[in-house]
Amino acid sequence: MKNFTFILPFIFMGCCLCNAQNNVITFVYENNTHRVKEMPSKADFSTDIRVVQEGTCAGFKITKVNRADTFTITTSGSEFVISGIPETSEEIKINVTCNGTSPKNELTIKRVTKEKDTEEVPVPDQNQGKGNTKYDSEYNYLLSTNPDFNNRAVIYDRKKNLARYFFNKDGILLSMAPVNIDANDYYEVSMIVPKVDQNKYYMTMDCEYNPSDLSQRITAIIDKAGSQSGGDSQIEYVKITQTFSPCTDNAKILFYKDGVEMANHYDIKKINSLHHYELAASFVSTDLINPEFDVFPLNATQNTIREINNSKRTMVTFNVIFYWKPTIEWIKKLSKNKENDDSNVTDGRDVYKEATFWERLNPTFGVALNNAWDENFFMGGTFEFARGGNLTAGWHYGKVTQLSDENFKLGQDVFTGAKDDIKVTDAWKWGFYFGITLDARIFNSLFARN
Repeated sequence: MKNFTFILPFIFMGCCLCNAQNNVITFVYENNTHRVKEMPSKADFSTDIRVVQEGTCAGFKITKVNRADTFTITTSGSEFVISGIPETSEEIKINVTCNGTSPKNELTIKRVTKEKDTEEVPVPDQNQGKGNTKYDSEYNYLLSTNPDFNNRAVIYDRKKNLARYFFNKDGILLSMAPVNIDANDYYEVSMIVPKVDQNKYYMTMDCEYNPSDLSQRITAIIDKAGSQSGGDSQIEYVKITQTFSPCTDNAKILFYKDGVEMANHYDIKKINSLHHYELAASFVSTDLINPEFDVFPLNATQNTIREINNSKRTMVTFNVIFYWKPTIEWIKKLSKNKENDDSNVTDGRDVYKEATFWERLNPTFGVALNNAWDENFFMGGTFEFARGGNLTAGWHYGKVTQLSDENFKLGQDVFTGAKDDIKVTDAWKWGFYFGITLDARIFNSLFARN
């Protein structure tokens, strides 16, 4: 048997503060060993104790050391709940194993003595000097403490990539729902609950993140903000807030009370994908001419060679538009803080959001949409004047036909042969192009056959 000291106190799914009132014990299990911080393992026996796990163990298990003990151990999702501890008990002992295959490790949990063992964390007062501190509804409390909570710029903060949600104690949304959430946005979720029950509630988030090696995690715990006692209103409320990492699909906010998942949950219906590039088609005019040659009279008795079809050409091209700004921002963020987990979050352009000026300017590369696609290349820039529509300009590098005799002066020198005798060769030259670019989906819809 091994005896270990464990992390207690205000630990909430991986975040640790020295406050035992939330009654959570985090058990850190990695490669059948224990990584433990030196902190006494204590809990409030008057309410349920939650035991959660951090580490690489796929599924851990706790059992009683003494089967005669009267407290109960139940499973709640990925955690265990210890309840029904007798008031006379000063300590309890449990065994912790990983999937039941590793040696049992004994954990002793001692009763918290309020006067000596707990350190109260001050609760920020966001309501001092505001008159009443009790309210007849969660909505009125929120309206008083966060008067701009229904402002769209607050609900969704684009600069911070942050979507905010405010729920009541039953998991009902009190504010407007953020719109145009995308795959690099974080989620700040708040619940307005009665102050006397604040330790009974918490939230989790279930979602998918692609790439799959980045898993959903809680990134921060924000201190509870509540009102002080006083006034003649009915209930004192408090706001509990958690921040969750980005999701790409199937996002769901879950609410818990007393360790049990509540009936209500909140589905985030639409999460916009992020794009690093756009496929498009362009109609361009290029001054890189590709002439043909023919024989024309020079005078009454002699002939010369002249160009035909030597005007500017109109071409249809296939383009890739690269969204450079998110990549530059990602590189800057990575260089500033290489240890920042945020640098692992996929970044890109959300095409459903109104683009800034710099997001409208992007480099592009394309080829001609004809049999000579490998003979015409286009490199330049685009400016998005409307969603799906861009102005484009740049350089055209292509293969053209020219006379083999570079010293021959067209329309001046005498040529004695016929058209078939004109000797030509291929040459690669540069030109300038200008045109309009349409998103590939728009292009297809314009030219799709009924």
